Amino acid sequence: ADSVEKFADSAWNESKKKGFLKGLQSSSNILGAYYNRTGDYSKALEQFNISLNYAKELKDDKEIARQLFSMANSYTYRSDQPNALKYHLQALAIREKINDTLGIATSYNSIGYVYRAKNDLQRTLSYYTKAKKLFEKFDSQSNLASAYANSGGVCLRRIKLDSAVIF
Repeated sequence: ADSVEKFADSAWNESKKKGFLKGLQSSSNILGAYYNRTGDYSKALEQFNISLNYAKELKDDKEIARQLFSMANSYTYRSDQPNALKYHLQALAIREKINDTLGIATSYNSIGYVYRAKNDLQRTLSYYTKAKKLFEKFDSQSNLASAYANSGGVCLRRIKLDSAVIF
């Protein structure tokens, strides 16, 4: 794991020397992901924000949405649901603007998770249902399975055992 940090730092330094913005953006993203995995969410957010700024400079909407999504996940891991929701909704808006259907489905699933953590089960189920519909179009089996399992879990929490079995 430490080699990931060293590699990303090295890539960032080389990209900086050469003025290679995409390399700076990508290596900052890798560092953010590394820090998320090690539980250092403050550093992760810092790196994702750096990556976000490079993505904005590059005018890369798909990458901007990806960084906002990653930041939202960092906030989710910190149990900071208001910020998680804020960044997920920003990522979703961009994904809708650029018609990134798989990204939209992923955002729906994650927004559902945030609402679940807030115990807003009606909104949770609504977002999971939207995610399922889009994942079905892509035949994305692992994502679809996750969305179905999430929906079933919500139904169980709502004590609707018959509905949970259907999912």
